[in-house]
Amino acid sequence: MSSLTEADELQLWELLPVPAQQAVARGDVTIADLLERMTAASRSELCPRCCVRPVSVHHRHIGWCATCAKKLALAASEERYAELKAADKVNAAKMRLNRLRDALEPGRERHAGPGARAARARGEQP
Repeated sequence: MSSLTEADELQLWELLPVPAQQAVARGDVTIADLLERMTAASRSELCPRCCVRPVSVHHRHIGWCATCAKKLALAASEERYAELKAADKVNAAKMRLNRLRDALEPGRERHAGPGARAARARGEQP
């Protein structure tokens, strides 16, 4: 990239947001670096979900930026965790019900599950 003139840098400086101006003033980045980043980002495809960041190379198969892809993974993990937690509560309630039935009906035959029911239907002993 060609070097910028002082007049060009002054014009760009006025267009920069305050945090970017502060980063340039601290020496963290140069105006030329910022300009290169901005033009590189404008050439790349933007994430369709947030429309802010470019599509990540690592997440190109879903077409989102890294932040949105990680948020998607987090949401899916949280949803799966909630499903497992709900299933645990259902199983605990079923076990409490079975213990209560066992206490009220001491000699009752317990349901052994779908495999045992299928075996009985075929005439086999479970």
